[in-house]
Amino acid sequence: MGFGLFLVGYMTLLLLKMVPIEIVGFFVMYLALDKLQNQEPSFKYAKYASIYMFLESALGAMLWLSQVTGSKMGFISEPYFVTVENILYHGGLLVFHLLLYMAIRNISQKVGYTKAVGRARFGAVAICIFYVAHICATFIPGGEIMMAPLGIYQILLMLFNLFILLGCYMMIVTDEMLEKEEKKYNEFLEKNKKFKKDKKEWAKKTIQNNANKGKNQKQTFKATRSGK
Repeated sequence: MGFGLFLVGYMTLLLLKMVPIEIVGFFVMYLALDKLQNQEPSFKYAKYASIYMFLESALGAMLWLSQVTGSKMGFISEPYFVTVENILYHGGLLVFHLLLYMAIRNISQKVGYTKAVGRARFGAVAICIFYVAHICATFIPGGEIMMAPLGIYQILLMLFNLFILLGCYMMIVTDEMLEKEEKKYNEFLEKNKKFKKDKKEWAKKTIQNNANKGKNQKQTFKATRSGK
């Protein structure tokens, strides 16, 4: 449930802030990370980062609403605040991903899922390259020509992250999953036990009925002979 829930929340990042739904996504990811930290303690750091991103996404949603409606919301409506919000968002997102990669690497090493270990390390390097290139494109004259390729790079990186998470969901068994399977197994045993009990009672009743039937037939036979 932990990785599956996180996967659902992470999908909201694919919208790239075009619609302020990330606040919901980070809340869902927080719930997932809260479960995953029971399996691997290092997920708690990513959980703390998700709280920051939840608050930052709420701020971003207010900025988006201000721009769409044209309404004034104090300092949020100031022109410089767009730059400030972008720095807060991308800085937090970088830290969030690095902490997430670290936790995925740790839990994968623990369970022996070596493919995810390599993918997490690759993802950490790839996202650092993205942000270095993004900073260069922002501050270097003529760097805006890099924005379109960087947008494609970002989408591919997020799809790669979804691939990592899907692999963890399919390959890593969490405590919660074990508890569910154990519950199903116990329910099966309980049903099987009840079935055996019912079957035993049915056999006992059948033997008793046959015995009573035989006794009745014997009494009828004696009565018939006495009548003769």
